[in-house]
Amino acid sequence: MKKSQTDGYIIVTLRIWEENNHFVSECPELDVASCGDTIDEALDNIKEATLLYINTIEEQGERQRIFHERNIRLHHVEPPESRKIDVRLNEFITTLITRVPASDDPIASAV
Repeated sequence: MKKSQTDGYIIVTLRIWEENNHFVSECPELDVASCGDTIDEALDNIKEATLLYINTIEEQGERQRIFHERNIRLHHVEPPESRKIDVRLNEFITTLITRVPASDDPIASAV
């Protein structure tokens, strides 16, 4: 099966911090936010929200425009798993690498 030119991978930032006894999470590149009662829950929720957002903009035909506007680069080869974790004062930062499939193939999973 020949790969579509839109197949590839993106890398986005996931940021989590504690606020009022909850953990707030965001993907700043895509302006997506979520939360959770624990760091793990907030991380799972922001991953899910980010993938849902990417699927939605794909369905609306806006993925290419939004990625371009937000300088999100499409990698045609899977980047090495480099879950660089940076902990700052009251803040947890990591990356999400996810496959961005051809238009007719919904995103199924995150690395």
